[in-house]
Amino acid sequence: MKKSLIAILAAIMAAASTVTAYAASAGMEGLPVDIRDWDTPAVFAVGKDWPITVWYFYGENGEVLGSIPADAVKDLSQGEPADGTQWEFWLAEAFNDYRKLYSAGEDKTQPQPNPEQINEEKLIPQEVPPAAEPEQADADALALEAFDLINEARAENGLHEVTVNEEAMELAKIRVPELEELYSHTRPDGSRISRTYCYGEIINRRASTPVIAVSSWLDSPGHRDMILAERYHSAGIACWQGSDGITYWCMLFCR
Repeated sequence: MKKSLIAILAAIMAAASTVTAYAASAGMEGLPVDIRDWDTPAVFAVGKDWPITVWYFYGENGEVLGSIPADAVKDLSQGEPADGTQWEFWLAEAFNDYRKLYSAGEDKTQPQPNPEQINEEKLIPQEVPPAAEPEQADADALALEAFDLINEARAENGLHEVTVNEEAMELAKIRVPELEELYSHTRPDGSRISRTYCYGEIINRRASTPVIAVSSWLDSPGHRDMILAERYHSAGIACWQGSDGITYWCMLFCR
């Protein structure tokens, strides 16, 4: 019966560009998931508009693979990872599981997005040149690019720019290696930046480009509120590639 349903859906997909599915799969079972591609793994999810109304799933080539209403995503909130995994990657993996792209025993490590151009029609307006995970020598330049994107977001919302705070920049450079050891706002020694220095802190891992890092922050209500807070006037930022091959980001906001 299930195989027959899949066959019917495949036939419908051949005649139309999208198909709305209610497949029986863990996590998204019974939710109104719109599927445009059953076979390509998703590497990232991006929310549209603010407040977010729809989440879109992207393949590493920048193509939209499907979507899910934001209201439906709320039903998944109980399954959100508690280990600090970036929400946008976790949601993309749930979409992959929904389409049964992973078989039993197969490695389910989330693939990384290919930082190619995602044009305005695909929700991210900046052109992103192809790049691998940043080399350490390029980390400062990438961090400053993300800093500029943060100020662009503030300007678009009628806010003043934040200026570079040298102390916060140095502290952010200390923080990013710590995130590989412990991905948390609590530092390995048990202290917290927000209490010791009274800085607002946002962190990110797995985002391979400044555009992806900033977009994922802006798609998260808590991070967005901090980025667009009027009380902050300066900031520091750093990114760093860990020995695990993952890129870690930290931005500290100062009053």
